[in-house]
Amino acid sequence: MTEVVTEKTISLYKDRKICTFQVNIHYSKPYIKFIFYKKYSIKPLSIKTLNRLGKNKRMRSDPRRFTLVGSKRIAYIRIPNNAKIDAFEVK
Repeated sequence: MTEVVTEKTISLYKDRKICTFQVNIHYSKPYIKFIFYKKYSIKPLSIKTLNRLGKNKRMRSDPRRFTLVGSKRIAYIRIPNNAKIDAFEVK
């Protein structure tokens, strides 16, 4: 679970207190909630996930077969207004 810190995610954090993380593709929402609470000791209000599929790459052994490379799962986690995460705070 790694933070995704860009201009867009920082503005989301400032306006709506939504943090953005890249997580493993196989993680479920309850597991993401558990990991987030264990790491930051903040109980999330809501979690939304987004699956970004990678590109199809052709197999060398059989040109008709494809495999998916570079897939990601992004988690948008909303936290309470009084909570803070240092990675998203702008100095």
